Amino acid sequence: MAKRKSYYDGVTDFMNREFVRDLRDAQLPNFPDQSKLLTPLDEVLWILWVIRDHFEHRAPMYASEAANLLEIRGIALNEVNVERALARAGKRVIRKKFDKTEKKSAYMISEKGTDYLREKYALGGIKALVVDGTKPWTDRHSTLPEIAAELRGRISVVDKFYGSGTLSILNYLKHGSPLQFLTGKTNENPGAFSRELKDFKKEVPALEIRRFSAHHELHDRYIIADNALVIVGHGIKDIGNKESFLLLLKGETSADLRKTLRDKFDERWKAATPLN
Repeated sequence: MAKRKSYYDGVTDFMNREFVRDLRDAQLPNFPDQSKLLTPLDEVLWILWVIRDHFEHRAPMYASEAANLLEIRGIALNEVNVERALARAGKRVIRKKFDKTEKKSAYMISEKGTDYLREKYALGGIKALVVDGTKPWTDRHSTLPEIAAELRGRISVVDKFYGSGTLSILNYLKHGSPLQFLTGKTNENPGAFSRELKDFKKEVPALEIRRFSAHHELHDRYIIADNALVIVGHGIKDIGNKESFLLLLKGETSADLRKTLRDKFDERWKAATPLN
């Protein structure tokens, strides 16, 4: 802070009216968007981070204090909710008891905590993962789930080709509500794929696959979610088998591009034929 505030003298007086006003009205562009926080733990870590770095409060706080600060920002978590969230925080927080008689701990966010929020909410805007093609099992079953876990809401997948590897990839995206796959053609036996698809849809009923007749228009391969866009450098069904990359773009940095691609996806989706 450029000027010492009336409520700040090395630590912050959380009861000060000026502080309450400043916290309530604070614009926080260097922190994750408050409205996009996904879990109670993320909300608690977020307020610990804001108080530490925006307000320069360098002392641990109790769960009751964190709950009051969250309430000022319009986030409804009581002391019990905060304690339960922090019980899952692990090394993302620093715990401290000021004397041996205290039953409750006080908390500060750790660097692991800030790194966790930065990565999860992609404050840098872009996250890149390279698949070198030498570890197909690891890349498919480790790298891809890491990306898939970032995606929320409706998940729409575009790839010109489909085949036996498609369903194993879509399995990691089955939390999509709905999950849509727009494709064009296959070089494999369509009948065999259809039998596999029927079995797969018994477990993932939210999945719908459609084939777009003008498949030559499906040049790029990408995955659109409500909160992110994934650009895939190679065929989605072949992730791990060849050298490629995945780019995850989140937040405001990709909002316009997501909308453009989603609009084009919806246009083609309406014209496509269900694949059963």
